Amino acid sequence: MNFNLKSIIPNGLTVLNLLCGCLGIVFAFKGELHWSSYCIGTAVVFDFFDGFTARLLKVNGELGKQLDSLADMVTFGVLPSVILFQMISIATEDYFTSIANRQISNLFFQFSAFLIAAFSALRLAKFNIDTNQSDKFIGMPTPAGAIFIGSLPLILSSFNVNMYVPIAGKALSATANLYYWSPVEFYTISTLQNKWFLTVAGIIDALLLVAPIEMIALKFKNYSWKDNKLKYSFLAVSTI
Repeated sequence: MNFNLKSIIPNGLTVLNLLCGCLGIVFAFKGELHWSSYCIGTAVVFDFFDGFTARLLKVNGELGKQLDSLADMVTFGVLPSVILFQMISIATEDYFTSIANRQISNLFFQFSAFLIAAFSALRLAKFNIDTNQSDKFIGMPTPAGAIFIGSLPLILSSFNVNMYVPIAGKALSATANLYYWSPVEFYTISTLQNKWFLTVAGIIDALLLVAPIEMIALKFKNYSWKDNKLKYSFLAVSTI
């Protein structure tokens, strides 16, 4: 009985992670991509603390493990795919066009975004059965990939332009002059509205999820400084 009571806290945080993913998908389809990004950021916090509280309360069980993977699949797999799909749709000037009326060539770029969801499912399934990832990650964690995709709408929205209508050529130059954009800002916005960049970025993001590369994991067997110097240093630098 005590075990069940204690498990409510970490499992509740996992459910909040899942709800963030569901809300983010709704926002993405309602033309509120920046809110979708905020949902990813909020979900990352819940995702960190569900594991943190589970270890703190010494809660172990298969239910929490499977629930966490299901929540991550929605929030860090499906949601970033939907965000990227919408961004590529904007870049190909199809955002306001029904899918049935879009060119096949454009759909190829747009649907490539869902490779992230597919590879996220593969990664999470492998993670659940791989004993070698108990204190480290092999391949990029799904939250990291989702954070990257989620940052793109926030960067675009910071330029005070309508991110749902791509601007290029003379119009982009005129807008840059109007807002006194620096060359870095000019190329940033033109890059983030380029279908090739977005497509390639999505493919690389997806491949990194299953790449046989060992990466740091913020998993704490204990909380001593001696055993976790690198992890605490990483958190401090990230916070700054």
